[in-house]
Amino acid sequence: MAEVAFELLQTYLDEQELVSADESSPRIAAMASVLGQHSERRGPFAADSSIKLATRLLLWPTARRGTDNEQLVADCETVIRTLAVDKTATAEQGGSSVVTIQYREFKTPPIVSADALDLPGGGLMTELAEIPALPRAEYNLLDNDFGPLNTVEPQPFYPVATRNILGMPAETSDTLPSQQSLGNAMPLPRPPAGLDLLRDEPTPPKRQQAAPPQQLAERSDLEVMQQLAVGTPHAVQAALTELTRRGFRPRDLSLAERLVNPDPSVRLELANTLPQLSRIDSRPWLIWLSSDPDPLVRRSAVSIIATGDDPALFDHLRQVEQIETDDEVLRLIRRVLALR
Repeated sequence: MAEVAFELLQTYLDEQELVSADESSPRIAAMASVLGQHSERRGPFAADSSIKLATRLLLWPTARRGTDNEQLVADCETVIRTLAVDKTATAEQGGSSVVTIQYREFKTPPIVSADALDLPGGGLMTELAEIPALPRAEYNLLDNDFGPLNTVEPQPFYPVATRNILGMPAETSDTLPSQQSLGNAMPLPRPPAGLDLLRDEPTPPKRQQAAPPQQLAERSDLEVMQQLAVGTPHAVQAALTELTRRGFRPRDLSLAERLVNPDPSVRLELANTLPQLSRIDSRPWLIWLSSDPDPLVRRSAVSIIATGDDPALFDHLRQVEQIETDDEVLRLIRRVLALR
């Protein structure tokens, strides 16, 4: 029964991925709240399945308005931490060797966060387990009333001399077009107007290659965190596992997902909300954001650093001053340092 409930919940989340964030966010927050309330109800598979579902909810792209994202993160963190501790205690009582997650405070920048654990799962609460399965398709193209499809026997291929688009006889390995014949050929027609517009589109950036798991342990926190932007499940899972092993908490992992988001507006919003977050050491995040590719994000990070008096952050600004390329950001850094 537990496994059936888990599969139903996974199917329900798959359906929510097809709707907008404004529509799915309240449902995701409600599911996270129920998970937090039932974190003490454990069966043979409940711990693993609850951690996996809480992890997926923690990474959900929720709407920025109308949803209490802080409460959603807190509910997911309660589930993951409570059940992870319970699983560790159970394994130690049985004599098994386990790896205990060590949480640490940020002392010196930089730091990185990831997302959440992705573990196998089992049974959950009965309220959400009543979600009906998706209906089966009523019509199958293969099951029609037109009878079996006609098959065509393959025919032998005989090469035929044809004329190519330049109006010349087809070349063979023995006959190649001369320079004169190419010069007399008719010019190719212009492409449609739509293709001309496509030439003005910017070239999409190359996807970052995922690092092998054995190499992640040798990389810095920021380099491991950047693997979250690769997009492949294998790379994301490897980065989450490595960052969790280093002691990053679920709330830190949520900040990391926003820090490596390719949308500059998401990173700018992260910089503006850092001073309002409790129980978060904002120093490493400000250091990363002050080196962001987008100048608006860098300027926001420098402005927040200027409101504090941390010597390490001002030492970092002196280093950034030597490499800053944007004139406005550079003038802001120099004004901030002049007031020290």
